[in-house]
Amino acid sequence: MPREAKLFTSSAGSAVRGYLKFRANIPPRWIKNARGSRKRIEPEIAEGFRFLKRLRIRRPRAKVVIRNAQRELRSVLDRWETAYRKENFYRGIRILLELQRAVLAPAKNGASLAGCSRSQAATRESSHRRGRGTNSKSVSIFAC
Repeated sequence: MPREAKLFTSSAGSAVRGYLKFRANIPPRWIKNARGSRKRIEPEIAEGFRFLKRLRIRRPRAKVVIRNAQRELRSVLDRWETAYRKENFYRGIRILLELQRAVLAPAKNGASLAGCSRSQAATRESSHRRGRGTNSKSVSIFAC
């Protein structure tokens, strides 16, 4: 049984409110689960659109059936939209937490890069990486 997304509901879907309430980590699994639940709904949406289109073409005077199909499609679309908002909510909190860590974490070479120009930061960063092999990942610094 899936657990209720209390953080999402208590912060009204706002990533900033959720970030202020939740100071722990958002595991990538949460984002992956939200994406999976959204993707599971998409075939149902496609079938609803096809069914509604077929009804309008084959039975244009069946107003009640068309109206019921529209309501059903709208409810499926509402579920999809909620799943989409949850996915982006968790992704937003994760990004805000990463930004917080980037600002609060000291520079890797021990020198502070705050208040320096972008070219100075790039120079410091490249001098810091000189001793490593060519296969290592480069670290980009936006804090300048």
